[in-house]
Amino acid sequence: MAQRTWRFTGALLALLLGACGGGDEEPEVAITDPVQRCAGIGVQPYVANGTSCVPSAATPVVLLLVRDRDGDVGACSGVKVAPGRVLTAAHCVDAQTRAVAGIVWNEQGQATQIRASGWVAHPSFSEGDDYYVDDVAVVSFPDELPGPSAPVLGQRSPRAGQAILIAGWGAPDYTLAVGSAQLDKVAPDYLRIAYDGSLSNACPGDSGGPALRSVGGRQAVVGLVSTGTQDCKAGGQTFFVNLSKPAVLSFIRREVPQAEVL
Repeated sequence: MAQRTWRFTGALLALLLGACGGGDEEPEVAITDPVQRCAGIGVQPYVANGTSCVPSAATPVVLLLVRDRDGDVGACSGVKVAPGRVLTAAHCVDAQTRAVAGIVWNEQGQATQIRASGWVAHPSFSEGDDYYVDDVAVVSFPDELPGPSAPVLGQRSPRAGQAILIAGWGAPDYTLAVGSAQLDKVAPDYLRIAYDGSLSNACPGDSGGPALRSVGGRQAVVGLVSTGTQDCKAGGQTFFVNLSKPAVLSFIRREVPQAEVL
C-alpha cells in the first residue's frame, strides 16, 4: 500500500553509515515540457526530453537517508520550508528510526550529508484502510541546508482538476525527478491522483516529496507524497497529505513557525 522507503547500497549508504472533495472547474493543463517541470523546482533537466533533473543547491527538494534500529538504511524525499527545517512523510521517520541525514550536492556533483538533529511526526499519524492519516513530519537540522525554502499553500484548499507538479528522489531511476499530474479528488485528509499511464505519478522513494501548485509565479507545497495502491504502476491511485487540513497546517505552524504559509 505505502510508497515506503527504498533500500540501496553504495556511496550514499556509506554517508549515513559513517555517520507517494472535488470541484466543478475545468481541468487545468498539466506541465509536460521537461524544462518547465525542472524549472518548477529550481533546477535543469539532464536531457532535453527527460524528466530527471540535475541535483542542485537551487532546489528545495531534499533527499533524506534514514537508518533504523537494525542498521538498515533507506531513503525518502522531503521539501525545505524554512532554514534547517524539512517536511517529509511521517511514515518515513517512524518509531524504528535511529538516524536521519539530508544529502546535499556541490557544484561538482559530489554528495555530502548533514545529520538531522531531530524529527517529529504528527501526533495523529495513523494508517487508514486506503491511505495514511496526517502523514506529515518535520526533520530539523542544526546547520543550514542549501537551496531556497518553498512556501506552504495552506490557506487555500486545492480542487479536483487542478494541475500539480510532483518532485522526489524515488523509482524508477532514484534521481531527482519532477513530473506533472492532475488531482482527481480532494478530501479533508488527502489529495488524490488516479494514474492511467499518462502524465506522471509518485513512486517508492518519493514519499515525503512535495506536490506543488503555482501561485503568483511561485511553486507552493500543497501536499506531500504519502501512499499509493500500485507502486506507481498504471491503474493505481496515489494519495498526498492535504496540507490545508487545519490539524496538519497547525502542526506545521507550531513546529516550523518560520515557514511561509500562503
